Amino acid sequence: MHKTSYYSFKQILSALLLLSFMYGCNLVNSKTSIDMEDFGLYSKGFSMSKSTVNAGDTFTVTASVKNETIAPLILTSSCTSFQFDPDIYKDGERLPTASSNGGCFRALTDHRLDSGTDYTRIVTLRAATRELDPETEQFVNVPLEPGEYTIRLKSNIIRINGEEATTEIVEKTFRVR
Repeated sequence: MHKTSYYSFKQILSALLLLSFMYGCNLVNSKTSIDMEDFGLYSKGFSMSKSTVNAGDTFTVTASVKNETIAPLILTSSCTSFQFDPDIYKDGERLPTASSNGGCFRALTDHRLDSGTDYTRIVTLRAATRELDPETEQFVNVPLEPGEYTIRLKSNIIRINGEEATTEIVEKTFRVR
């Protein structure tokens, strides 16, 4: 056997073995979208300041994620600020919410989350919907009717370290009296 073909064969075999090892150990990910946990970014869930509120009252929702890797993570969000977007649902229907999350300037923005650090966001919600008053043409808060509601929360992370990522939607129920 000619020496150059032997080395070429050996190099090809080594490369194939290395790729097999990387795929087997999930060092190369073949998924088109990757869960946050694949990057070491873990949701710490969310909590609510109250599980029962009066109609029209405010309460807070606190959500956080933690970088559990040894390196910083670059989180790309769909807004200029990194947010958790809470939505209120009644019987599966999304209601227009009154929250402190404010507006979102749509622009892809990178946020650095250092190793071992948490990012926590507190959003104030009102047990009310936002509706347009036809007389004043201004938005007003209309207190929710008594009953059970669901809060669904999702972060606006769309990429982690440049790769498309999916974030879980978490939910909790609360009561309005």
